[in-house]
Amino acid sequence: MTEPEIWQILQTASEISVARIQVFLSVTVGVLIISTVNGIRLNVALLCILLSSYLIFGYINFSMTIIEMKVVLAAITQIQELIAGDSDISLMGHYIAEQLQSTTGGAIIPAMHISYWTVTVATMMYSIWRYGRQSREG
Repeated sequence: MTEPEIWQILQTASEISVARIQVFLSVTVGVLIISTVNGIRLNVALLCILLSSYLIFGYINFSMTIIEMKVVLAAITQIQELIAGDSDISLMGHYIAEQLQSTTGGAIIPAMHISYWTVTVATMMYSIWRYGRQSREG
């Protein structure tokens, strides 16, 4: 595999990841709006449907994002192998290969786990809190 082919894979994976994150953020904002708007009275059934679909969507979305990240890591490993084989690699290729070897390089996927699920759990907790607050008020 050549460096341009690897960059094409990285570009495609990045575009897909960006689109997936945009959808996740839109769904998160939607859940927050539904939970916050006073005109929408949440009942237990609506709350359960809302949060279970959000959790299922989050799990599927996150699983796909992790797969994409593993593709990116495999591409970076491929660039490292090209460098080790004394292939002519761009400066950007050298930079990306070095990033995986840095101290933060190994923390990429665990950091994604923490940030993604923190947002998911916080959104769900907020929705439950709002439901409890609405129940006490009404």
